[in-house]
Amino acid sequence: MIRPLGKFVLTLGALALLASPAWAQGRGGFGFGGMGGNFLMAPNVQKDLKLSDEQVGKVQDTLREVREKHQDDFGALRDATPEERQEKMASLRKTMDSEIKKGLSLSSDQSKRYDQIEIQAFGFQAFSNPAIQEKLKLTDDQKSKVREINESTRSAFQGFDFQNASDDERAAMRKKMTDLGKENMNKAVAMLTDSQKSTWKEMIGDPIDIQMPPRPNN
Repeated sequence: MIRPLGKFVLTLGALALLASPAWAQGRGGFGFGGMGGNFLMAPNVQKDLKLSDEQVGKVQDTLREVREKHQDDFGALRDATPEERQEKMASLRKTMDSEIKKGLSLSSDQSKRYDQIEIQAFGFQAFSNPAIQEKLKLTDDQKSKVREINESTRSAFQGFDFQNASDDERAAMRKKMTDLGKENMNKAVAMLTDSQKSTWKEMIGDPIDIQMPPRPNN
């Protein structure tokens, strides 16, 4: 069973990973925003990807199977250093994406759009992905600015126990994270050169407002 993210994430100091559209809406889990294909649960994403009825019917089971398969890998992140964690998460994301695409039999066009939407789902945290940094050809100064924003975000939520918070506290946190995510994204895009902005637009494709369905009450 996939447990919701709570104090585990906060003690990892990885709240910056959660300042993404999909998670800030309160539909987290072991998806880390875009990671694990959470966004595929959004009906408007399924429509954008032009998933067939058969593919839509396989989404939930496919995501569950892939996440359960890698639970131990997520657990191993607890003991990793920040640098190791970033590298391991990038590798894990790539593996999970491949398994999800295979499980849903995505076409080449669907796979390309999946990658674009995934980057959007990660929000600002996408700029911490080594592969994306390489494609954008971020300078050392730009990478340093990304780390500074991440640290500021972690500090803003340090010690907050989301899992044991009241509904009002969670709602306030989600709003704060949503607002901060937008602010961080604006800062990141503003620091890009014109050439980098052009590459970024190609990487994310057409913007999409990921509309995640409500989580069932447990």
